Amino acid sequence: MVVDGVHRRVFVSSPSGAKIIAADYNGKVVGEITGLPDASGMTLSADSATLYAAQPAAAAIAAIDTVTLKVTARYKTGAGTAPENVALAGGKLWFGYGKPEGGGDIGALDLAGAVPSVVLNQAAEATGRWKTAPELASAPAAPGLLVAGAKVSVFAQPPVLAVYDVASGTARHKAQLSDMHLQTGLEDFAVTPDGQKVVVTDPLRGYNRTFSISDLSFNGGYPTSTDSNAIDIAPDGSVAVGGEFDSPSGGLDPRNSRVDVFRPGTDKAVRSFDFPEGDRQPYQLSTDGLAWAPDSSRLFALTSHYLRDYLTLRVLNNPTLPTKATTRIDVSVPWDAPRGKELAVTGAVLSARPFTEPGTVEVTRTDLGAPQGMSLGSHPLSDRGTFYFTDIPSAGGKVTYTVRYKGDAEHVWSTGSASVEVSRTKSSLALNGDGKIYAYGTKATFTSHLGKTWKSRTVSVHAQPAGGVRKLVKTGTVNARGDLSVTYQLTKNTTFTASFAGDARSAPANDTSKVTTRARPR
Repeated sequence: MVVDGVHRRVFVSSPSGAKIIAADYNGKVVGEITGLPDASGMTLSADSATLYAAQPAAAAIAAIDTVTLKVTARYKTGAGTAPENVALAGGKLWFGYGKPEGGGDIGALDLAGAVPSVVLNQAAEATGRWKTAPELASAPAAPGLLVAGAKVSVFAQPPVLAVYDVASGTARHKAQLSDMHLQTGLEDFAVTPDGQKVVVTDPLRGYNRTFSISDLSFNGGYPTSTDSNAIDIAPDGSVAVGGEFDSPSGGLDPRNSRVDVFRPGTDKAVRSFDFPEGDRQPYQLSTDGLAWAPDSSRLFALTSHYLRDYLTLRVLNNPTLPTKATTRIDVSVPWDAPRGKELAVTGAVLSARPFTEPGTVEVTRTDLGAPQGMSLGSHPLSDRGTFYFTDIPSAGGKVTYTVRYKGDAEHVWSTGSASVEVSRTKSSLALNGDGKIYAYGTKATFTSHLGKTWKSRTVSVHAQPAGGVRKLVKTGTVNARGDLSVTYQLTKNTTFTASFAGDARSAPANDTSKVTTRARPR
């Protein structure tokens, strides 16, 4: 897989399908280049005008126009050669190829002359070390550099990593690593944009080792939770590496894959992408299945399923933006407080990830006087994430303070709240008629009297006959004297309740009257 940043296309070779698939940056297939049996490794020209694809079965390298998606030329690499991987370096197109007698080597295709020419056996100084066609990589910032790697397991054949100086047009062997230094194998590798380092995936140890290009000395690495089989490095130096999960039992769980993204030189992933079986897409990350967009805005991943013969191209947007840490807000207020007096609200924004820059919280107060909420402005956070402010509640009853943290580049937003019971002036409410006795069927009048309140003057009267259901008789505004009367026909012993719901400054109140009704005459 290679990414064309000029035409915003992703090219995926399909050896079994004898074609190369072209997709856009959204993963949608926009075209195919057919008639390419065993199409394998690919690379782009510096201007992205031409795509070169190795064809081992045809002993050739195809040149493809990236606009028309047509094969414009096919260069033979020599009888018996099986080119599998290609890379541009030192003004030539280099290719790793398999030999008919077994093993592998490196060749060079010179396209600069009037007639293209091929030179084979360029890995002479490492002859006998390549058991397969080596994979090749280079870096634009180091045009005379070529890195080759044999993607084999230490349990089968020794893995090999070698560096060549190709500035002169001929490969000159500089440095080499083999099995002991590469630990448990080599599945994929990538060269940093500056051409100073090469990063190698380790399929079993969960640690992807970095080596200096000059002498292939160990130079740190990238720890992951996966058995890595794919790596790519963005032009800005960001490293993406992925593979399958280790199961909790320690074995390999083939149902999950993960891609970790690192900033250059750091050993902690800024973001991770999981491909679980449950998302209904192929979930196993393909070997060599990662490629960055040249502007680092996207990371493309190829996933497959061991029971299905197709691949899925996943588009991972903004891969270097860190996964934001969750936050929680604790808010503390008094249990109760007097109305019209100052009270303190304290709390903290909490997160497992430290805050690196000062922030603020927005506060809203909700009460009976402002049921939709009233903004109390923003308040600063200390360097420990704590906050403190005071308020004088003008309304009584339940007063709720809601604190919202809007988040930052490394933390998600969150809200927290706490409520305080604020005092209200006691209200007086009386209902007459308590203890009276009435004849059956009497239409009796009962009057409730509401004392002084702040705003509300509404009273409700309910009646509940013995053995019956409580129901509303009347709700209304008391008259100028504070009275509200109701008339009710009595057929049973009945309990009447007058209630005042209260307002922002006056407390709720109620009063009851129980009356007796004589039995129905016979």
